[in-house]
Amino acid sequence: MEAPPGLTDTDLAAIAVSPSHHHLAAIAEHARLSESVTDILVQRGDRTVLHTNSAHEGAHCSAKRFEPLGPACLPAA
Repeated sequence: MEAPPGLTDTDLAAIAVSPSHHHLAAIAEHARLSESVTDILVQRGDRTVLHTNSAHEGAHCSAKRFEPLGPACLPAA
């Protein structure tokens, strides 16, 4: 499953609150992720989602979600 590239941050955030980790994993692979969407993924994701998100150069983490991912996820400047 892959999140379509035309989805907005609002769309991704709405999908990210679904109970399916498959949806979260697909969102984690999206080309660019805002802080709000990344926060949801870090909060709700399983190990696979966290790993995918932390390796994602287009994901921006807020300071409140920085700690769970450690140095692999740098806060957006």
